[in-house]
Amino acid sequence: MIQRADAVVIGGGIIGASTAHFLTELGFGQVALVEKSGICGGSTQYSAAHVRQHYSNEVAIRLAVRAAEMFAHAEERLGGPAGFVRDGYLVMAPEEQAQAIREIVPVQQALGVETEIITPGEVRHRWPELNVDGVALACFERTSGYADPVQTTRSLVDSARELGLKVYEGCAALDITVENGHVTGVVTAGGSIATSVVVNACGPWGDRIGHLVGIDYPLTFSREHEAIFDAPDGFGQLPVLSDATQRLY
Repeated sequence: MIQRADAVVIGGGIIGASTAHFLTELGFGQVALVEKSGICGGSTQYSAAHVRQHYSNEVAIRLAVRAAEMFAHAEERLGGPAGFVRDGYLVMAPEEQAQAIREIVPVQQALGVETEIITPGEVRHRWPELNVDGVALACFERTSGYADPVQTTRSLVDSARELGLKVYEGCAALDITVENGHVTGVVTAGGSIATSVVVNACGPWGDRIGHLVGIDYPLTFSREHEAIFDAPDGFGQLPVLSDATQRLY
């Protein structure tokens, strides 16, 4: 294990992998990534991995537009395959959310999102397999879709390794040392790394890392349920779907 780094990223999911990748690519210096299990061994591997641009604030929309472009050119922009399937992203909303779609879609369009408002009748015409009962309005993004979360994460890490990223798997972060209010290092199960920059990318475990330096993140957790079905014969190609009328995606 190296003794010193310009930055230490704790957490080997998609956020940690992406942060470590771009810090390394941008020439931040020596970057180390420490992960208590294996790369993409936590919640990222269970992600639906939607690549969407339907957000309600300008900053998130701009970031999502950039991300969608990166996924579309993953080999070049992310350093390897991401398993990206561009089959679009469809949002269906009940009457009480229809006005929000009318207001945000023009904002998204102005920021570069290829999105359009469509009626329930148009949804039924394009995708006859979908039930539009209770749907008042919908919008569809042509350039969105979904990716492979594991493949994406590993591509980011593997390509950054070639640029000098140090990766330590099976190496839990045990403590963060602080002197005079400044971070001085990370103590791990494999040794200590001196650093002045620590990135907490631990997802659901982020509050535990925060507590090491006296930061209380008010995290709450919810359990999501996944249902997997075999598609019937003749079932058409559907976009990624967010159906607010049924509270599912």
